[in-house]
Amino acid sequence: MNGGTITITNTALPTITQDVVIAGPGANNLEVDGNKLSSVFNTGSSLNVNIDGLTITNGSTSGNGGGINAASGTTLVVKSSSLSGNVAGNSGGGIYAADTVTVSDSTLSGNSANSGGGINAINTATVRTSTLSGNSARIGGGIQANTTTVSNSTLTGNSANLGGGINASTAEVSSSILSGNSANSDGGGIRATSTTVSTSTLSGNSANSDGGGIRATSTTVSDSTLSGNSAGSKGGGINAGTATVSTSTLSGNSAETDGGGIFAVTATVSNSTIVLNRANDGGGIRRVGTGAFVVNNTIVVGNSNAAGTAPNDISGMLISGSKNLIGAGGAGDLSDATNEVDPSITFANFGFVLETTLEINGTTINAGTPPQPVLTHKLVAGSQAIDAGDNLLIPSSVTTDQRGLPRIVNGTVDIGSFEAQ
Repeated sequence: MNGGTITITNTALPTITQDVVIAGPGANNLEVDGNKLSSVFNTGSSLNVNIDGLTITNGSTSGNGGGINAASGTTLVVKSSSLSGNVAGNSGGGIYAADTVTVSDSTLSGNSANSGGGINAINTATVRTSTLSGNSARIGGGIQANTTTVSNSTLTGNSANLGGGINASTAEVSSSILSGNSANSDGGGIRATSTTVSTSTLSGNSANSDGGGIRATSTTVSDSTLSGNSAGSKGGGINAGTATVSTSTLSGNSAETDGGGIFAVTATVSNSTIVLNRANDGGGIRRVGTGAFVVNNTIVVGNSNAAGTAPNDISGMLISGSKNLIGAGGAGDLSDATNEVDPSITFANFGFVLETTLEINGTTINAGTPPQPVLTHKLVAGSQAIDAGDNLLIPSSVTTDQRGLPRIVNGTVDIGSFEAQ
């Protein structure tokens, strides 16, 4: 097949009943238009189906898979393709996989469904070097799956009631960008039982209720920046039962009530920077409940109440913490004997500690497609965070700062996610 548009005019294309590779000349060269009559491609069960180099558009069904509907036991691979404007009344506006699907080097945009606007997979959805934008659903605007793995990809402008970008039992996101996704309820960027985010950027995501960036039972965030995310209730950046955050930046996130940066019951936060976040209770960090909550080698300054009129760094008594630099807005009962608690540092004047804007700062870490640098706050010359941490408190797996540069310079680690070189 080469060139032009194939339009479905009367009846659906025949169901695929055997293993097949459908190889098009490229998404810009051949379009298959469902003409809003049916799913564009349907498959039988227990097959291997590969679709490469096509645009699939205007599929429409009251059931599953407006663009592609893959039956149970079928392994679906979609590569170098575009799926746009497809609609499913049930699941998978762009793609429905009753088993597993792998999508690479592809674009899914403007698809819609009740569940999984872009992709719905009953088992596993794997997305690599792809873009999902403007997809919508009641659950999982971009992706809905039991297990979702996203790498080197961009999810932007997707929307749902639950999980604007991703809704999953298990979500693993690496070297990716989630931006401008929204949820009417929870999880603007990601909503999951278990979430792992590494070397990624989550920015400008929003939830009307909890978890503007992430809403999860358990979440692990490393080498990532969460900025400008917002929640109508709790956890502008992160809302989790258990949160583990290392070598990361939370900047400019907001929540109307609790935890502008982090809202959690149990947490371990290390070598991170938490700045310019806002909430009425715990602009930077809000600890609730009785779970273990430990913060080490971390900057928590320049955070404020929701209105941005009063310092508000940490709310709730932390279990322990050492070698943190904390400003005027509450220290979570951490002792000045083992931390630097400086009541002179507020949201109005913290520029003598670190730069007030997120910048590239020589990073070697990129995310999304096309790749973009993960931004950080640079420590300024003479900052009291430089060479002020404790090397023994660095997690054993951490050898670099958030930019991918050496973690220890001049013999002693800096406080925060950035290491002055």
